[in-house]
Amino acid sequence: MQLRRTLKAAALAATCALAACGTDSTRQPSDDGSQQEPTTPAVEPALGIAASLADATAGEFRDSYGLYDVRTLHAALRMPASNDVVVVRMEVMGPTSQSLSTRWAAFSADPSAPASIPHPIDDTQNLPVDKLDTSEGAMTGVLPIFIAGTNITRYRMTGLFPVEVYLDDAQDPPLAQASFELSMPEL
Repeated sequence: MQLRRTLKAAALAATCALAACGTDSTRQPSDDGSQQEPTTPAVEPALGIAASLADATAGEFRDSYGLYDVRTLHAALRMPASNDVVVVRMEVMGPTSQSLSTRWAAFSADPSAPASIPHPIDDTQNLPVDKLDTSEGAMTGVLPIFIAGTNITRYRMTGLFPVEVYLDDAQDPPLAQASFELSMPEL
């Protein structure tokens, strides 16, 4: 089981690394002998779960944690860079597929983007816009997944927790998905 989780984490890291690849700095000759501009591969959205903000920004993801070893996990969403404001909804599900939490976030690569926008479902609140740096056509936003002080620790929930991120209020398909496992410490 641990080997499968390790391979899954390695596959996610490889996906993120592949999504991060940028343009080839060499020009390609065309049929008529002229030089063509290299093309940038499309950035595929990817989601990784990390134990700390530093791990999330460094792309160091794991998929298994001790229930009492973490207070907050961090979901790093890598997506194509956009100067528009991108609104996402993150759904964290419990081991029996019940919805545990919903978190909204807004991201933009444009430094002049507004500081906040109206919340998509709550007219009384504004949603802050995180301005992200871009790298090779992608931007990465980090959203917290609270563990300590929630029903997860209150009811000692263990098992596999799916995480799905959607664009705005779309229902299907998710923009990116991942999961993490929480387990009780061995005595």
